[in-house]
Amino acid sequence: MSLLSELNSISPLVKEYAKDVFQTFGLTKEELLEQTRCNIYLAHKNTDTSVKKVVKFYRRCKKSSQRFYNEVAIAKKLKHPNVIIFEEAASFPKHHALIMPYCELGALYNMIGKVPIHISEHYFLQTCSAVKYLHDNFIVHRDIKLDNILVDANQKVYLTDFDMSCTVSWESSIVHHEAGTPGYIAPEMVMSPKGSYDGYKLDVFALGVVLFCLIFEKDVGDSEMKKLDYLDMVKTYIWTFPVHFYKNVLECMLEPDPKARWDMRGLIKGLGQASWLAARVSNL
Repeated sequence: MSLLSELNSISPLVKEYAKDVFQTFGLTKEELLEQTRCNIYLAHKNTDTSVKKVVKFYRRCKKSSQRFYNEVAIAKKLKHPNVIIFEEAASFPKHHALIMPYCELGALYNMIGKVPIHISEHYFLQTCSAVKYLHDNFIVHRDIKLDNILVDANQKVYLTDFDMSCTVSWESSIVHHEAGTPGYIAPEMVMSPKGSYDGYKLDVFALGVVLFCLIFEKDVGDSEMKKLDYLDMVKTYIWTFPVHFYKNVLECMLEPDPKARWDMRGLIKGLGQASWLAARVSNL
């Protein structure tokens, strides 16, 4: 089934309501968490203020509506412990909305420089598990970044935000046109924004940037980071035990040539070479 056919089949299944999302689902808005292409709010249940929810808004215009229905179409295929799933998807007179569980520690960028290496590894392996699951099911995320990896109070990680995601066939993982967030976009897309690319390799590059940020304790959103060449920094850095293991991993994930870059199978195999990771990696 084509994506357009999927979107058309899902549209009638999303319920329409006359009131806004907060009134309809008995929620009270607390604060704006994020304001990018979607507004994301923290809210609580009116019947129990300790129960927090996240409400993601999409404007009711053609482009935003398409992203909303795309996220619904992708999310309905997913079931994995490290993939966040919305609880409600609904449309209202002026907007669409998704209601999702609240992750108390927020996005992974909040953890940069605040946790020891073994906790960073814990976060990264869970994210790898989620991305491997997507690729095993012929789905390309297309916007992997620190902001789209959430952490709950139990240090459990959830990959989120599937409005740019797409499905591919078992025969080919080729995707078209530019998508993603500056700083996480692979070199082949930067050089040719309207080209065709191996979607799986795009995700691995973005995942490599996430690992880079965890290891080097830097956020690609920082102004200084925008001037850096990740791979050059990896190659010239003075590595020490135990993080020296990640030098080769990062080089293979951030490889400029997508044909030579690792896919998720290569990444999992590479991570398994570390004795302290082998047992956990075998379960991914």
